[in-house]
Order: sequence, then structure tokens, then C-alpha cells
Amino acid sequence: MYLKLVGGNHQAKSKFIETLFDRAEWLDGTTFEADDMNIDLGSRTKSYFSSYHFGNLPFSSGIKANHYPAIAQQSQLQNYYAKHNWAMMTANDGHGVDSVTKAWADTLKKARQLVTEGAKPDDLTGTFPCVAALFDKDEYETAPMISKWAVQFIYSARRQDYSFTSMAAVWVVWVVMRWQINPTPQTYADLPDWIRPTELQVFVPHIDMLDCISWPYFRDYVIQHPEMQHGELQWLAACTSGVQVNWDGTIEDALCIDGLTGRKRFTAEAEATIRDLQKWSLAASYRAFMPGIDGQIPIRTAEDAGVKQV
Repeated sequence: MYLKLVGGNHQAKSKFIETLFDRAEWLDGTTFEADDMNIDLGSRTKSYFSSYHFGNLPFSSGIKANHYPAIAQQSQLQNYYAKHNWAMMTANDGHGVDSVTKAWADTLKKARQLVTEGAKPDDLTGTFPCVAALFDKDEYETAPMISKWAVQFIYSARRQDYSFTSMAAVWVVWVVMRWQINPTPQTYADLPDWIRPTELQVFVPHIDMLDCISWPYFRDYVIQHPEMQHGELQWLAACTSGVQVNWDGTIEDALCIDGLTGRKRFTAEAEATIRDLQKWSLAASYRAFMPGIDGQIPIRTAEDAGVKQV
């Protein structure tokens, strides 16, 4: 049961949000070295990727000889032996901007540990993201752990709170983290097909935050250009600032009250908009970071004429 919101406070009140990192770090090249972790392959059978080869080596042997850090090789092997797509995690390399990497990896590690200790995944994530926590203090203070983290993450990245695009970004980050904490057929099915990991994401180590970029083409492009992931990350700052989701209504039009929890959530129409990748676009200025982007990702041209974007 959902109740439509009528009216609302149009003033952003985001001073209560605890930021997780400073966007300025995207320009200074700070990195973070992750610790090794042990992965039990158990009785897993190899996946459909098993036909891949590294030169004359079988794929599994090629992983052990590919010179990636041990933590990356362990993730690759885990995915190689996974039985199902929903069980194949992305291959993050433990590097990247210090605070962003730690903010993601530490939260994921903590949540998985809580689940191991008996916590119910839905108690940690909620059954939907509390996107209104971006500008509603009451929603923020009562949000489940992962909803609050997603709000902190996106606000740290965009510094825009009263924005449909920021709420959409919270939704994407939440749905990805929810699956990574609790990988099941259902949490994987809830991912839009465009945010599900590509083959490169599964087997080629990359920075954590890349997994939340909406376009598969974009993610694969950056993975195939590893120089973009180390040192200055102006392309990431430009992406988080220049992304937009086209929503014709107001913020209030996008939200309703969930009958079970009493929390604000996206309406079915708003969520359908977010799930439509054609509604997502990048600023025209992004062409400078990714040659050949036209035809692969929608690029806005209206902003060049001074049209205000939401």
C-alpha cells in the first residue's frame, strides 16, 4: 500500500548528512591497499567462462599467472568456479581513491560480517532505499544501515541533495550494495540488466565505484583503460556532476509513503524511470574524457544553450 505525497518542504536540509569522503581526493591520486582475504572454493563448479584462455594456458591457470594482486586472483577464481551469475562478484582491486575505496569495502565487509553473525540482510538494507533521507532528517536518522550509507556515499560524491538524479543515484548504489551483501537469485534479479556486472567487471580488477556507473559501455571503457583508475580521477568527478536522469515531475511526484514502514519511497512511475537507461544522460563536456562516446551513451546538448538541468 502506497500513499501519494502532497506538498512538501522544498528546502534542502542536508547539513545532517555525514560525508564519507572529500571529492577533492579524486584529484590528488590517493590510493588504498586492501588486505588479502581467503576464499573457499568448496565444491563450486566452473562457470560458462571456463572456455576462456590466457594464451596457451587454461583460464583457471591463466588467472594464477596473470600477475594481478593475490586478492584480485582470489576473486577471479571464485567467479570462475561460481555456478550462477548471481554468485559472481565484481573483481575489485583494492586500489583507487583512499576514502572511496575504504568507504565501500569497509561497509561491505561490516555488513557481510553482521550477516555471518546472524543479522537478517533485510534488517541491514531495508526492502527499498530511503532516498528521501537525502533531504529529510527524520528519514535519514531512521534509515537502515545501507540506505543511510548510500545517502552518505552519493551526497559525498555529488553534493546535491534535493535532486531527482541524486535520489536515483542512491537507488542504484543501494541496489548494487544490497546484492553484494546478500547475493541471491532475487537480489540479482532486482538489478536492472544494465547495472549487472559485465564479463570485464567480473574478471578484470578495477576500482569499486565503477560498479555503480550506469552504462556498461562506460564501465568496460574505463576497465580497458586502467590508467584512468589511478592518479587523478577528473573523469569520475565530471561523471558524478554531469549525470542526469530525466524526470518530468517534481520531487514530491516521485515519492510516496510505504504503507508497511511509513517511510518515503519512490513511486512505481519514478522507479520505472530510473530503470530505463534511456532516461540517463551525461553532460556534453564529457566528450573530453571519453572519445567516441557519442552513440554509446546519451549526451545532453541542451545545456550548451543554457537550459537548466534538474
